[in-house]
Amino acid sequence: MHRQRLDFALEVYDSTWTYPLSDPTYYLGDLINIQASVRTGSHAPLKIYVDECVARPSADSSMKHEVITDHGCLVDGQHSRSRFLAPRGDQFLRFQLDTFVFTAASNNQIYLICHLKAVVAGPADQQNKACSYDLVAADWRSQEGGDCSCCASPAGCGSRRQRRHRPQGRRGLLGEADVLLGPLQLASNHSAMLISTTLALASTELSSATAGAVGLSSSVPEKGMPKATLPVLFPPNRAANPIIRVEAKDSRGE
Repeated sequence: MHRQRLDFALEVYDSTWTYPLSDPTYYLGDLINIQASVRTGSHAPLKIYVDECVARPSADSSMKHEVITDHGCLVDGQHSRSRFLAPRGDQFLRFQLDTFVFTAASNNQIYLICHLKAVVAGPADQQNKACSYDLVAADWRSQEGGDCSCCASPAGCGSRRQRRHRPQGRRGLLGEADVLLGPLQLASNHSAMLISTTLALASTELSSATAGAVGLSSSVPEKGMPKATLPVLFPPNRAANPIIRVEAKDSRGE
């Protein structure tokens, strides 16, 4: 059977999702817009998912911070604003990462290594899903109605390695690949705090000057410095095996 090549991509986009960025720098509190996509040519209808994704301080580091696990559970969102976005396309999937979780990155940069897969178009299930954690509801949710219950289960959503050894677990899989994104530059804590402090001082001085000009300084409440927000520190690094790397391929002929 003739195999058609599937080209997977992982790109960073601007704040309006208008165009990809080639060399972005992020500050404390920024959201990183990321799009996973696949180019299919004349391939049958399919959908793309982010099976798992980790952040590392360098491309070959053994240390990692888990971002997405268990076939599409965005675990990074349990303590940040990270989430999958809607609407999603069949050939692309978008998500955001909160830079707060990377404030303790020692070299002020991160690489993302994500395992992407393309499957036959159909309803989401536990093996093919995009689940975000809703901090308000304290529950896992999917924008496309997938079953996210296993994201909260101690047993997880099943092992990818075990699934690869079961033919029924690969049903519908058209292709998969590991994709590297980075480095993404992170402004140092000192730079981010300096910018924040400068903006706060400028705002305070402007408010005071405006109040004095109209003779209302005695009636306008004094605006002090905003309370500092404590960043969520990068979780302790853990040694881990790298994601199993495979070539992008069409799996229908297996």
